[in-house]
Amino acid sequence: MARILFLCHRTPYPPNKGDKIRSYAVLRHLTQAHEVHLAYFEDDWSDRLHRDSLAELCASVCPVPLSPLSRKVLGLRSVFTGQPITVMSYPKAAIRRYVQRLEASGSLDLVYAFSGAMAAHIPAGYEGRTIFDMVDVDSEKWGAYGAQSRWPLSWIYKREYRLLRAFEVASINTAAQTLMISEEEADLIRPYGQPARPITAMPNGVDPERFYPRPSPAEGAPPTVIFTGAMDYPPNVSAVLWFAETCWPAVRRVLPDAEFVIAGAPVAPAVARLAQVDGITVTGRVPDMLPYLHRADAAIAPIDIARGVQNKVLEALACAVPVVATPEAATGLPLPHPSALMSCPRGNAFAEAVTALLSDRAHAFSLGQSAVPYVADRLSMAAMGAILDQVVDDLSA
Repeated sequence: MARILFLCHRTPYPPNKGDKIRSYAVLRHLTQAHEVHLAYFEDDWSDRLHRDSLAELCASVCPVPLSPLSRKVLGLRSVFTGQPITVMSYPKAAIRRYVQRLEASGSLDLVYAFSGAMAAHIPAGYEGRTIFDMVDVDSEKWGAYGAQSRWPLSWIYKREYRLLRAFEVASINTAAQTLMISEEEADLIRPYGQPARPITAMPNGVDPERFYPRPSPAEGAPPTVIFTGAMDYPPNVSAVLWFAETCWPAVRRVLPDAEFVIAGAPVAPAVARLAQVDGITVTGRVPDMLPYLHRADAAIAPIDIARGVQNKVLEALACAVPVVATPEAATGLPLPHPSALMSCPRGNAFAEAVTALLSDRAHAFSLGQSAVPYVADRLSMAAMGAILDQVVDDLSA
């Protein structure tokens, strides 16, 4: 059994979106065989409601409240320090004191830093083993923002790309092991690091108790396409607005009774207004995404800026729902049944692919079922845990 310090940039609970799904899965798995001490930042007032749940899971916890406004103010320090905004947005003092208390009570065997920002919180002078779960190459996202934006935002984003890339490389070169969400992401960063530094792909896993195949095609309901995710996240907002404005009219011309469900919260005002469009439902927060996925004939992910593996794609495939996704959103999922995950760039072909699935619901169901065995074998929580166990065991030997 190892004594592990887990550092996380956001409350790793509940596992209801993006990075929280991965961070909670890793945390829960580590606690099954190791003594885990958790330090994390609370970026929402509701996060304090989950302190007890995390305290029951871990040997000790150190929640650090951090409001969005405080993060922005702290991030401004980047202008004077030459450090990435991503790194400067998270204060170090509270976590440093927590780590000092842990070290005073006995040595830590391992530090697990989840996400790029937390690599900066590995204790200075720490001589033990470290795992840097970089997840994806976040600097690439800032580079894409810079390419798509006008000055002065383009200057800010390009600066963040350059500074964050240098920080990511430095973190890789000091970590005992770096984890990435896919081989594609690992290949993006490997050329920049030292050749001897180990970088391992550890894909996200789907919880089979939360997401499992729909038993039969949806019956007694109109043909339905779904988009899931946090609906205030800019790439998600851009995706649904584009689909609603560009593709949805074409789909409805062929299938007048078709429905487009946008499920997830918080909801940006521009997305909320889509509920006024015929055939579009904006659910807001839902207690359980499974019933919505089981009622859908197809899922979409028309995202133009995406890093790593999209959980929304994994969850849909686990539910036997075929997915039409942009190449950016389909990256990192080399399914042996490519027809279950259709890669289409934004354009007419995207609308045509969705229309084809909704027009032949039995075929759509069959396509979705074809991906289920692969997802269960290669993209499950068990598969993810096996890779994590091997990494920890190797470093603890």
